[in-house]
Amino acid sequence: MARTKRTDPHRPGALIPAHYESLFCFNMASSMDGWPVPSFRINCELDGRTEERDAEGRVVRTVNGTHSATGNCCVVGLRQVGHAHFALGGGPGKCTVCGAHYVHGEVWRHTPSGDIIFLGHDCAEKYGFLIDASEAELAHERARAATAKAILAAQTKAERAALYAAHPGLEAALGRDHYILKDLAAKLHQYRVLSDKQIALALKIAHELDNPPAADVHVPAPFGKQTFRGTIVSKKTVEGAWGNSVKITVKVTTPTGVWLAWGTAPQALFGQASRHGMRLKGAEVELTATLKAGRDPHFAIMSRPRGTVLAFPCDKPEECEGCQRALLGDAVYECREFVKWQRREESAARARGLFLQAVYAQWFADEAERTGRLPAEDLSGRTPDYVWFRAAGEA
Repeated sequence: MARTKRTDPHRPGALIPAHYESLFCFNMASSMDGWPVPSFRINCELDGRTEERDAEGRVVRTVNGTHSATGNCCVVGLRQVGHAHFALGGGPGKCTVCGAHYVHGEVWRHTPSGDIIFLGHDCAEKYGFLIDASEAELAHERARAATAKAILAAQTKAERAALYAAHPGLEAALGRDHYILKDLAAKLHQYRVLSDKQIALALKIAHELDNPPAADVHVPAPFGKQTFRGTIVSKKTVEGAWGNSVKITVKVTTPTGVWLAWGTAPQALFGQASRHGMRLKGAEVELTATLKAGRDPHFAIMSRPRGTVLAFPCDKPEECEGCQRALLGDAVYECREFVKWQRREESAARARGLFLQAVYAQWFADEAERTGRLPAEDLSGRTPDYVWFRAAGEA
């Protein structure tokens, strides 16, 4: 197909910037930094549209914007003015001069002919069509920021509504006058999400505020050497003249009321707690100690205590060594942990190319799983080939 040679004064090489006057800048709909940017100065009726809403936020009336009398406000405004004449081969999004597509453009009027042309910013800068576009750039950035803010607000509102619907009572809980609930509400406002533990904590605090526990009835504490059972309600490390020591407060419940005993935690408790993540607070204990009068009749100070833990407060017994030992038995637990360790050793050895170490680790793990007990570690007289073929044959 034959090409037609351009003869219009707006072709490249024939442009004379002094013969043009600027009308306005505009931009097409696009996105920036992941946020949509609406079109600007394409249609004032849409750019200036306003919505009237009722008390529940529903749109009841939409009012379009208006064009200026001269039409020098937007592209549609110019087209609606009868005397405006547009040059051929251009339009919003397509440059009249070079035909390239663009997002940010300018509208110019050719003074001698009255033709209106569309220029992309790159072409305008290339051919010396220099104007002060600061006002248009500021309006463009404001439009982008306003759209981003509106979308973010809508997303936040939807996410928050879904969160409240999934967790009944959470919205009311976060509105309570409590310092932790206020902090959680601030975190939700800032990060737009709460973890499962934070949600559970908010609901728990709200429930405790609505259902405060009954006040304890205090009874006088006994004195002298006593053996008693109770629950550790506090644990604190205290620095003294002989170094640091761990002090515990034990709450003892009797048929007539409760009394408290305070003193140094027996060393035996820490050996038991080491298998339960060192969780002493909340543990049920049985102690024998000499009790002395404290600051209150129901408060006693214990000296030279000794005793044992009867029960530990484990939130995840499946991950607690002590709970698993009590459930499975020491032999089964140690065998299971041994197999896990040998499997990890085997994987690490194979990843590093250590064939001999991987073979031994595999054999040890297979033996433990087959027999249900720890295998003998003495492999004297057994070559790596023997171990390998035995493991391969039994597999």
